[in-house]
Parts: sequence; structure tokens; C-alpha cells
Amino acid sequence: MSKDDASTVERSAGRRLTEAPLNTPLRIVGILGGESVRRRLLALGFHRNDLIQLESQAILSGPLLVRNLTCDIRVALGRGVAQKVLVEGGDERA
Repeated sequence: MSKDDASTVERSAGRRLTEAPLNTPLRIVGILGGESVRRRLLALGFHRNDLIQLESQAILSGPLLVRNLTCDIRVALGRGVAQKVLVEGGDERA
């Protein structure tokens, strides 16, 4: 995926998980990045259309604690991976 394609997907699909509000149900609408990021997130149980919730963020550049409401698991994601997850919901106006 080229840089232009990624920015187009991001604008139309939602916002990055790192920008999402805490304790609000969110739906995964896409994953930016290469095959290795996608495989890692799939292995952790994060799939497109799953409902997730951002439970906490560490200060500065630490990890984010994310709960998958669909299969009831909690995972700490580094910010590099979390910023590649596109979500919608929360306080977004559609």
C-alpha cells in the first residue's frame, strides 16, 4: 500500500487507536501497515469489525491497554502498532 493509499484509507475509515477516547466502545475498521503487523494483530485476536475498548494509556510513549470486547481479552499494544489500527465510534459524528 502506497503512502497516498494509506492516507486515503485513514481519512475515509476513521481514526487511529492512539487518538481514540478511553473507555468507549470502538469498532476496528482497518489496519495500516504491512503483512507482519496484520498477522501479529490477528494472532493477538484483533480482527476487522471487532469491538474494542481503550482502557488505559501509559504516559509519554508507553503502551496502551486494549480490551477486545468481542472475545474478552486484554492486550498491551505498543504505540507503533496501535497507531496502525483504525477505529470508528466513540465521540465521532458520522
